[in-house]
Amino acid sequence: MKRSMNYCFAIVVLLLAAPHFARAQDLTPAQMTARATARNVPEIPFDSAPNFLKLPPNLYLGEGIGVATNSKGHIFVYTRSQDTRLFEFDKNGSYVREIGEGLYGFVFAHSVRVDPQDNIWAVDEGSNMVIKFNPEGRV
Repeated sequence: MKRSMNYCFAIVVLLLAAPHFARAQDLTPAQMTARATARNVPEIPFDSAPNFLKLPPNLYLGEGIGVATNSKGHIFVYTRSQDTRLFEFDKNGSYVREIGEGLYGFVFAHSVRVDPQDNIWAVDEGSNMVIKFNPEGRV
């Protein structure tokens, strides 16, 4: 009895909602776009720099998960490729070094941040660790 009441309730809800679904499906693409257009949102100017990061031969970035910069403008890229890796580039995009190569806490990269003292903080969700590196790259 209780199950049949639930089915009846579900059917009534669907019948009441049907006209609303039908109206939404009758919209033209222009009307759908007009509904989805944001208003009073400022344009954010930007410049694109394709292939900005320059890696040494036989080194690949993979899936970039986190990006951070330090006070010198150096760029830190935390990647998930075959292995989790943390790369440092100078402000011109030239490769500087890899930090924490083969580190036990690098399993599945999640995020990277740099604090005001230029310490590098790497969050790894595979090892459930937050790893702090000093500016020289030591744990």
